[in-house]
Amino acid sequence: MDAENTVEYFFAPAEAFLNSSLYITWAGHSQCFSDFSEGPKAVDSYIMLFVLDGKGYAEFADGKSRKLAKGDFLFYYPKQRHYYYADPDDPMEIMWLYFHGAHSRQMMESIGLTPETPLYHHFVTQSIQRTMQTIIHALGFSDDENRLAATGEAMVLFSYIAQSLRQRHHLKDSYKQEAAISRVTAFIEENYYLYISIETLCKYVNYSRSYLSRLFKKEVKMTIPEYINSIRIQHARMLITDSQMSLREISLSVGFNDPYYFSKVFKKYTGLSPSDYRRKNNPQQG
Repeated sequence: MDAENTVEYFFAPAEAFLNSSLYITWAGHSQCFSDFSEGPKAVDSYIMLFVLDGKGYAEFADGKSRKLAKGDFLFYYPKQRHYYYADPDDPMEIMWLYFHGAHSRQMMESIGLTPETPLYHHFVTQSIQRTMQTIIHALGFSDDENRLAATGEAMVLFSYIAQSLRQRHHLKDSYKQEAAISRVTAFIEENYYLYISIETLCKYVNYSRSYLSRLFKKEVKMTIPEYINSIRIQHARMLITDSQMSLREISLSVGFNDPYYFSKVFKKYTGLSPSDYRRKNNPQQG
């Protein structure tokens, strides 16, 4: 590693280790020089890179470079091309872990790390950083006990990464859910005068009927039919107050084909029948 203040340890595993579930081949911690770069190349190991401070760049398969900053995490599968380098004006401080093993791919896939998503911003927690420090420290001893300890700490590291990924996916799912509900309410508000089925809304956001109904009630505090009716009655009140349309015309204009049902729903939401509401709010028409 071409960097200053570098602490790094290599491990060339004996043949007995090659069939083990996990073994570390290289780990370290360094403050990079301004001209530091790693790659472009592909190696046989899994690579984890943690940016502790400063800035850098990583180039990906699409040929585009993306910025690296404090807290970012890079992960590469074996034979996956990697190329990352320091920002010359603010070189990054990094920790890295190279590893392999018979069950490594299965472990990485189980915690959610895939070749398609090598970069995670704002990812490195204090727990991850402390565990990496412990791994590097243990690898500084040449005895088998400390190498086994380092391997055990690597498993702890993976558990922290899994926790961060689960939290990130939860937040992402929450954002998607909020966006889906916003799309549904916007659709209703734009098309309230049409027949709107729950099936139509489900197709619109690609959710099942039961899931969308449950999520909508949780977020909006109304069922979907209740929300549709509330929007329709809101528009009906404006038409009753401000227009000279008949109550039947208003009923049809806001999506109620049955005037009697319209009257029933209107009274439920306003406490008045449509005719009483008109007499109170539009005396000239009442």
